[in-house]
Amino acid sequence: MRKTIFAIIACCLAVTSAFSQITFDFKLSEDKLQDEGALIDYYDNEHGRLFIKILGEPDNEGRTSVQIELENNSDIYEFLLFDHVWNKKELKKQRIRFEKGFGGESTHTVENINLNVHQDKLIPRNSGKRYTFPDILVEEEKTYECKIPIHLAKPKQCWLTKKKTLYLHSIIDCTVRVSVDNKDEVYEKLKRQCDSLMLVFDGALAREDFCTHSLHRVPFDIQTYHYTEANRVLREKIRPYILNKGWSPESKKYKRYAALLASLDKMDNALEQYKSEKHYCGKDVVKQHSCAYCKLSLQDIYNRLNRHYMDLHNGTVKKSGIMNEVNALYRCAQQRKNSDPYKAAISEFYEKIKNY
Repeated sequence: MRKTIFAIIACCLAVTSAFSQITFDFKLSEDKLQDEGALIDYYDNEHGRLFIKILGEPDNEGRTSVQIELENNSDIYEFLLFDHVWNKKELKKQRIRFEKGFGGESTHTVENINLNVHQDKLIPRNSGKRYTFPDILVEEEKTYECKIPIHLAKPKQCWLTKKKTLYLHSIIDCTVRVSVDNKDEVYEKLKRQCDSLMLVFDGALAREDFCTHSLHRVPFDIQTYHYTEANRVLREKIRPYILNKGWSPESKKYKRYAALLASLDKMDNALEQYKSEKHYCGKDVVKQHSCAYCKLSLQDIYNRLNRHYMDLHNGTVKKSGIMNEVNALYRCAQQRKNSDPYKAAISEFYEKIKNY
């Protein structure tokens, strides 16, 4: 009875020792396009590594192409991969056998990767060579899971035939989980800001909030300043991603940011079209000044006031005789919207004559 118990325990230990399970969680993103060298160990000994990387950009369905590679750097074992189950009899024909205590009657298969691995597919030991699996497609916000059972095999050469036979020693059962975060938080934030600005701007145009009359008390450029300034700030945020990221103009990322700039261009075009049309508010319009002195320049008005002041000072004219024209000249000068330095001098002469 005791021998039977020991035999059962020994058998369980042999089966346990023949299998090792490892789970890898790979999380890739724009900032982390690849994960190089995830360790594959067996009883604290490194035997290989998994390499995984993003290949290009997401497709129209939001799926990202990802490549998985398996490297063998073991000093002891060859790596064998199987795409379908092989039993002992079938393996024997290929000079592959199970070592004593392997704990199984057949091989394990790679799952959820559409690969075409033949029974003699082998990654040599200590070669640094990699096997590249067919690409997988990882959907946004989903985790792609596959299983890669790596059969560790020891080569032994028959001294009679000099032919090599592989003895399957154990299996490292790798579960690989891959997720890809395609979200570009910078783009999403800028897009929200562009969309919000354009929504408010389009509403303002639809309500005809802006008056295009040339004599409106608040000029058109000032009325629209809030929108044009927000437009300018957004452009300054977007342009670095177009110019400095090194993206190809054909890439989806380049086109997404370029589309944001194009949406802001629509505001400029809409403003130009709106400005060319007659959108008069019918109120708050400054009446246009018109008098006999409008044809004079500010310098001419300054010279006339200067003469009136000198004539008044010399006693050749009386104040009452010139004030009508002095007042008219002053009012005309004040209606001018430019910032000519003569305006200040005109005000000084006017005060001198008025208080003479």
